[in-house]
Amino acid sequence: PYHLKDFDGVLGIVDVHSIGSIDLVTGGFGVEHGDKLTGVFDMTSRTPPISGTRTTLGLSITNASFMSQGGFGTGRGQWLVSARRGYLDIAMALTGGNDGISPQYWDVFGKVQYQPHRKHLFSASVLHASDNLSLSDETLQFLNTGWKSSYSWVAWDADFNSRVTARTMAWAGRVTRHRAGLGEDLGRVSGPEWISVLDDQAFTFAGARHDLSVELSDRAMIKLGGEFKRLKSAYDYFNATRTLIATPQNQLGARFDTVAVARVPYGDEASAYLAARLRPIDAVTTEIGVRYDNISHTHEAEWSPRILTALELSPSTNLRASLGRYYQSHGIHELQVRDGERVFSPSDLATQLAFGLEQRLPGEVNLRIELYRRAIADQRPRYINSEQELSAFPEAEGNRIRIDPERGNARGVEVLVSRELGRNWAWSISYVLAEAEDEIDGEWVPRALDQRHTFGVSAAYRPNNSWRFSASWYYHTGWPTTDTGFRVDSHADGSLSLVRAFGPLNAIRLPAYHRLDLRATRNFSVGSGVLQVYLDVFNAYNRTNISSWDRWAYVNEQGNLIVGRDNGQEMMRILPSIGLRYEF
Repeated sequence: PYHLKDFDGVLGIVDVHSIGSIDLVTGGFGVEHGDKLTGVFDMTSRTPPISGTRTTLGLSITNASFMSQGGFGTGRGQWLVSARRGYLDIAMALTGGNDGISPQYWDVFGKVQYQPHRKHLFSASVLHASDNLSLSDETLQFLNTGWKSSYSWVAWDADFNSRVTARTMAWAGRVTRHRAGLGEDLGRVSGPEWISVLDDQAFTFAGARHDLSVELSDRAMIKLGGEFKRLKSAYDYFNATRTLIATPQNQLGARFDTVAVARVPYGDEASAYLAARLRPIDAVTTEIGVRYDNISHTHEAEWSPRILTALELSPSTNLRASLGRYYQSHGIHELQVRDGERVFSPSDLATQLAFGLEQRLPGEVNLRIELYRRAIADQRPRYINSEQELSAFPEAEGNRIRIDPERGNARGVEVLVSRELGRNWAWSISYVLAEAEDEIDGEWVPRALDQRHTFGVSAAYRPNNSWRFSASWYYHTGWPTTDTGFRVDSHADGSLSLVRAFGPLNAIRLPAYHRLDLRATRNFSVGSGVLQVYLDVFNAYNRTNISSWDRWAYVNEQGNLIVGRDNGQEMMRILPSIGLRYEF
């Protein structure tokens, strides 16, 4: 759910001010959630007031926003509408990084709910997002990308009695993508010197789901439910490239290559789950469940047993543990046609064991420790670029690598210490020691975003109702990357070409990443509302963080081969943002 997905998904398509709560589950999760390996990110929209109307207008360097919410039907109904229009090109101009780039986006979210009876609530929601990006520079003649995402859903929440609750949902949506571009870098031999791409994709989906909870007694409850989805994708992809070669007569020539894939796969996904939550004694709660998933486009049927346990050692000490199997299927919209894929792969399988401790310490300090071990089997092939830089045509760069891991491991320990000091102060400190690796050809290799050490520090200070200050500092050790060079390949016709030569996969590390973000907010009473003025500074001390190293080669006008390596692909430097919000 991101804008500008082709360029690292810099913004979410849901305005944070329309969100009421976020629940992130990164350890073991119950059988009601499926077809994913590692976590659940659950966003719940804001609950509007039961009477009156509240309207918020926002304006910043990156976007203009509008939100209005209120009640109707003598408190039985509520509504909310939120819309944003972005203009990132202005923000990028402040950092000197907008040459030839024009990103635009907008999104709108609407919700209405009605409660005809205190035990029944009906709701309907829509979300639409659109973005377009145009890009050109000295080597890129043009690139146009566009995404459109449309979702709609309805829900019925029912409390039939004090022990039986249910939720029924139905939804439909469509996501489309368009990418067209032409690049020309004459003399380049580290990859194609000319490339043309036309890439269109559409993904449509509809489904329904029912969840039921029944309390059998004060110490026993069962949960059960099912889901059915109808899915369809349409792929239409074509690229053509021209790569320099040396002919048998030692002359400079060219080799032309094309990739063309047109497919319209469709399928169904059906799932069901059953879980029993038991409390044999006051201090212990256990949930045992099993999930079944059937995916037609990959011809798979999967069973996922899981168990979750919580132990209350004292009013200030809680222990948690979980063990389970988690599948993630190859989505019908995830076929890598740009790399020539035409066939879906089997599901990935993870067996995960996790432990957690929550401890209330003296002085209102909270301590949380999480340990996890995830063993991954049956991984599908992945395509990556050895230099992890943003690229208009990543599939056609000379550093594209296919990875076929046999197994995978992810393990770590996460520690979080936090405290809220009344209404004025809040702070948190976190540390993560982690390892993520794959077994490839009998060797264990770090994953592309493996971070061995990660630190985070954040603090917020509110001296009064008018001012608020916050700061956060983030650090992690460098990501692994693959060293590259060049070699000369000979072909059956006697021609020669210069191609990438790769060192051991992810065997070297980039420099460590760190940055400091600051925010100051001032509230003013204006008329019947509140005007909020804020200043955000991303990467306040202007740290130069590197996402990749790139080796390059080209033939100059005299026919000489020139080879070198740049100083690194820089990530976003300091970015200040000033804005205001008026709520009335």
